[in-house]
Amino acid sequence: NDTGNHVERVSQYSYKIADTMYNMKEYPEIDMEFVLNIRLLAPMHDVGKIGIPDNILNKPGKLSDEEWEIMRENPINGAFILSSYPDKMAMEIARSHHEKWDGTGYPYGLAGENIPISARIVSIADVYDALRMSRSYKSAYSHDMTIDIIKSNAGKQFDPKIVEVFIRISDQIEEIYEQL
Repeated sequence: NDTGNHVERVSQYSYKIADTMYNMKEYPEIDMEFVLNIRLLAPMHDVGKIGIPDNILNKPGKLSDEEWEIMRENPINGAFILSSYPDKMAMEIARSHHEKWDGTGYPYGLAGENIPISARIVSIADVYDALRMSRSYKSAYSHDMTIDIIKSNAGKQFDPKIVEVFIRISDQIEEIYEQL
């Protein structure tokens, strides 16, 4: 249930962010087809975790270096699984949602606008929801604490312009979390 609710919320957050960006008319790469597709495809962001052993996925403590290496394969696995999907956005999201704006992410160390915009949107949505959720290795964070963490990572982990959009609609994001 946690995973099902997580992917549904990430879908809704991603849709809300993309729709807001579309309505701003400042992002020519975001049209209504993009907005509708991100809602459909964001839930597949972690499909590559299918290939990760449960003992690593559900480990209550910190992962070892070897376990992290295995975990870092999930974006590549996901991109492979979705490589034949007709809309390339599916593969882009799976492959790149763990990349970071400053180039310190994985699997390829992409930076800035080299990261597909769909993955930059889903990255914020995914992290917001992961921080809000209680996990075997951490307690749930409040909405305000989560927003502060995302703000502090603008320009590092996240696209700062998308963070601005996210902050502007953060009340709507919190509503989605509370409803789902």
